[in-house]
Amino acid sequence: MTKRFGLVVAALCAAAALESAQLDKDALQRPPLLPLLVRYEFIPEYFVEWLRDSPDYSMIEAYVYRGGPEPIYRVGLVDKKTGKRVNYCNAAAMVARLKQDGDEAYQTPIDFEAPAPADLRRGATFGFGLQTKDKQRVLWRLILTSEVSPAGEGLTDTPRFPGLLLMYRERGTAAWEGSAVQIGDRVYEAEPWKEISSPPYFVAYRGSYTQGMHLLNFSVGRESWSTSSVPQAIQKDAEWKLQGQDSQSRVLRVERAGDPLRLNQVDSDPRRSAKIELDATEMPRSIELADGPHLCRISFTPQPSRIGFQIDFGKYRGVARGNIVRETAGAKTTWATHFSSPDWAKSRVLESELVRENSRATITVSQRAASGGKK
Repeated sequence: MTKRFGLVVAALCAAAALESAQLDKDALQRPPLLPLLVRYEFIPEYFVEWLRDSPDYSMIEAYVYRGGPEPIYRVGLVDKKTGKRVNYCNAAAMVARLKQDGDEAYQTPIDFEAPAPADLRRGATFGFGLQTKDKQRVLWRLILTSEVSPAGEGLTDTPRFPGLLLMYRERGTAAWEGSAVQIGDRVYEAEPWKEISSPPYFVAYRGSYTQGMHLLNFSVGRESWSTSSVPQAIQKDAEWKLQGQDSQSRVLRVERAGDPLRLNQVDSDPRRSAKIELDATEMPRSIELADGPHLCRISFTPQPSRIGFQIDFGKYRGVARGNIVRETAGAKTTWATHFSSPDWAKSRVLESELVRENSRATITVSQRAASGGKK
């Protein structure tokens, strides 16, 4: 009897060990992905002007990168009806990246004129010149209404962009009288910006110049990843290698094993590379995205029935906050991301789904209006 009992116990232990080994093997086959489509970048100089009277465009904006071997200039015209941006850039690599993001983009020469840094005061003038895909000449003159200062710091309202786009300004100033955009043979003068003006000391027109713009983009859409290589064990320097669409690649490397698990996500798109901390249930404790020395951090705090989050850009804390309702059923994980700040984001809910099937994982993100809100 004792011998038989010992055999039964041994068999049960062996079965449990096999089951545990199978669970561990299954866990290794599932790369620790998050149901988010998010990317971060830092723009050294950002320009914008609103075009109320244009029949075609609601605004013009420009991104300027002067710190590299070759300066990069990107100008966007935002369609008044659809809210979509048509991008023009002098750099082939950025045009390719924008197209990979699903944006309309064209490579074209762009003229740029700027005052000396010591002359950035009232009356300082920037100029852009380019030709559109329709062969229309675009000339843009933006004149500063004051010195560039931290008084221009803050979050820009972006309620019309699909998904959710956070744009945070470090330093800046508004446009001044005389700022204008010419598209073809029509000229659009910047209009007075009464909401932020304090005459006679500060008179603003509807445009602005920013030094240091943080962009965090929560995209909607779908992407799939296939696992091409899995680690033998979850330990330091272990890697999952993934292949996505359009030659995209991703490596998830274990930087620290245990609870929390710290991963280094290296993406073919550097805007999506990140450091991620996950707890034992694969819920993130933090996500850090970097663009050179500039950092975005999303921190997560467990709460009853949901998970709170806070978004920081470097030293600028609590730029946005909200909570996530998370559900897991078998191979499917869903998130409903609700923002409590900024105010304009409260009406948006991002609904995410991560489905794992064999060696493939699919992430789908959609957007809906919050209860009682407008999309």
